[in-house]
Amino acid sequence: MLRRKASLFLRALCVVLVIVCTVGITAPSTLAMIPQQLPTEYDRAAGLIRGTGEKGIFGTGFEIFTDDCLVRTTSDTWAKYFGYNIIYDHVSPCVLIFVDTLRFPFTYDGRDWMIQIWKGSYVVFFNGAEIGLYEKPSGRPAFWDASETMLEMSMRLYQGENLFFDYPPYTTWWACGFRSGNLCRTPIVSASQLRLTGTIRFEDQIMLDAFFSSFEANRPANMTGQTDGLLFEFDWLPGDGIC
Repeated sequence: MLRRKASLFLRALCVVLVIVCTVGITAPSTLAMIPQQLPTEYDRAAGLIRGTGEKGIFGTGFEIFTDDCLVRTTSDTWAKYFGYNIIYDHVSPCVLIFVDTLRFPFTYDGRDWMIQIWKGSYVVFFNGAEIGLYEKPSGRPAFWDASETMLEMSMRLYQGENLFFDYPPYTTWWACGFRSGNLCRTPIVSASQLRLTGTIRFEDQIMLDAFFSSFEANRPANMTGQTDGLLFEFDWLPGDGIC
């Protein structure tokens, strides 16, 4: 058991090194934002390597569940400084990110909002998925800000019928999880072969209703959703790519 835990720990550190190197190559300026000498701890009960606060391991913005090699972002990750622009999705294949994605824009509290969902393969080593919450002043074109509002989100990613990872409920603006297939001896598959289920808990009924109207208008045929109180649940089945 001790040898297995040590092996998983080393694999998990390799995952973080790959991500940090990728960030350094694609956006060197982000490394300057990483605080120095941030302590890291291992939560044995949760099987989670984490940094203190919400800065992630050594301030990288990532945490690792060692039992299944799941890497997730923290709510205070460096990515919040970059927000979202549709150009990111169009250039992502240049950094070996091949995803399907869906966008659900809506209006709430006098501002433009968007929930975006991704699934696919990331920089060769990972299958992963994301749920992002973005907002901007009404009418401003193109660029979305990472939302200051935090919602509880969860995800389950399947390769066919096999559960690939379980991302537990976490309150954030960006639920982002990756699992290393190569390090965990699980093959990586294309986005069209992945099934993603998830939940989002909204802060009030008005926000949920505004989003759900957009969801019903923009969802593809291979995606379903339902509400239970303030909880929204979706099931995105395998199918043709959407971007």
